[in-house]
Formats: sequence, C-alpha cells, structure tokens
Amino acid sequence: MRFYCRVTNKPNVVTEQVKHGLQVVSSKKICTFVDGQLDTEDPHVIEKLKARPDLFWVGREDVNYRTLDYPQLVYEAERLGIKTYKVTKRDLLKALIHFERNRAAGKVEVVKVGGRTKDSKPLEEIRAEARGRVKKAQEEAALLESIESIDEIEMVVKKQSKENEIAEIEAGLQLPAETK
Repeated sequence: MRFYCRVTNKPNVVTEQVKHGLQVVSSKKICTFVDGQLDTEDPHVIEKLKARPDLFWVGREDVNYRTLDYPQLVYEAERLGIKTYKVTKRDLLKALIHFERNRAAGKVEVVKVGGRTKDSKPLEEIRAEARGRVKKAQEEAALLESIESIDEIEMVVKKQSKENEIAEIEAGLQLPAETK
C-alpha cells in the first residue's frame, strides 16, 4: 500500500514514543518516508499510519506526481487551474499533492502555491471565460476598424464610458457622483 506525507528535503522518519509525563521512556522507528512517499505491506505499519489521516494519507494509484518531470507537472497544474509562474518544482509538487488530498477529503479546493492562494476552477469554466474575452476583443477591434477619424474615436470613447457608468449605476455597484 502506498502512503504519502508532506514532502521534505531529507527522509521523514515516523517513530512511536512511549512517554511518562514529559519524559520519553522509549522510542521505536516505525517507517521512513522518502520524498514524502512510502510503499509498505506490513499490517502493523499500515494500521499505525491509517490511525493518523491528518499526517499520512493513501494516494491515488492512477496519478503519481512524484514520477513526473517539471513540464508534466506544469501541465497538470495548469489543467487543474493552478498558476505556475515562477513556481519551483518542489512547490508545484506540494500544491498538486495537497490538491488531490483536499479533493479526496471533500474540502474546498484552495491551493497555496509559492505564497499565493489560487482557487481552482473547472477547465470548461476557464475556457468559457477565455472565449468571452476573445469575443469582446474581436468586437472592440471591429469597432476600431470602422472608425475613420480621431474625432470619432473620442466620441466612441466618451459614449462607451457613459454606457459603462450607467451600467454600474443600474447594477448598484456605484452611487451617482452628485446626489442632491
């Protein structure tokens, strides 16, 4: 069975300690995670690790992010809606693992990458937003092509700004400038 824990620079040793008050009476090594991953079939170890789902969790068998190269990790992160600009491989690996862990736990899918937080969106929603932006840009380009002089450009800009202001007022997002 494959278990995961947080990714660390050095191997993560899991120990079982017997304490008397604050003093440690005995300490026994259970297992060692290398790069946040452990494969074991020992029922005693499996029992101990499953008892702490907040620290150790069972991973999906079909996706093993630790075996992917950096470009493949970037592709997976972009597919899931995680920003990858100036993100190291280590941070990206952590983000993807926590994304899968949160998805399995049914938590809200918020992933922290390199000090920033990114809410993940479905791929279809991202594509729909992109199509809307492209359509709006095409409409604006067609409008600019139809304009022949600088005076017309000034009139169109004033008209668009008034329309935007009216739309904001109607939506209740902005109060009128002068209310007397």
